Amino acid sequence: MKIFSSYRFKFLFFVVLFILILTAVISLVAVKLIEKNTADVYYGVVNAAIRDVQTFVDTEKIAELAVSLDSEDEYYINTCVAFNYVRQTHGCSYIYVMVPTSENSKEFMYVLDGCLGYENGYLKEEEDFSPIGTKEDISGYGNYRFEAMRTKELVVAPMYKDSTWGWSVSAYYPLYSKTGQCVGFL
Repeated sequence: MKIFSSYRFKFLFFVVLFILILTAVISLVAVKLIEKNTADVYYGVVNAAIRDVQTFVDTEKIAELAVSLDSEDEYYINTCVAFNYVRQTHGCSYIYVMVPTSENSKEFMYVLDGCLGYENGYLKEEEDFSPIGTKEDISGYGNYRFEAMRTKELVVAPMYKDSTWGWSVSAYYPLYSKTGQCVGFL
């Protein structure tokens, strides 16, 4: 076994080992940079979509809709259609407004949903549309929604891989009335 003890073998072994370690380090750094750049692009899209949607949000009318649950209301239809346009323009999967069903509740109710739009002059509900009044327990979806309502600031969740939707970024914007009461989140 003279080969394993020779200086030439030791030199080649350490050169190959160095190249393998260097390749692994460069690969890990590249993956992290790609993730960061991708997240930055997603965050830019999310911020632009939230900014565009805010122009249609009227918290007083949202509070009224949460009580009336009137799917024929002009504000409801026009805002859902506007959300749909913004959603499609920015490539978002969902844009919606939810309100709590009661104080300190983990159950929330859909009031506006951007999966409602016009097709050939007729209102059309897309497959994932949640009609006004649809209730959902959101306690299993993380604390980002609650953090947004508590801090009164936009909260963008870290990028994650969803088994259904693939890589996703979610953002939550709190909605407050003119009196300072939290109405829900966008």
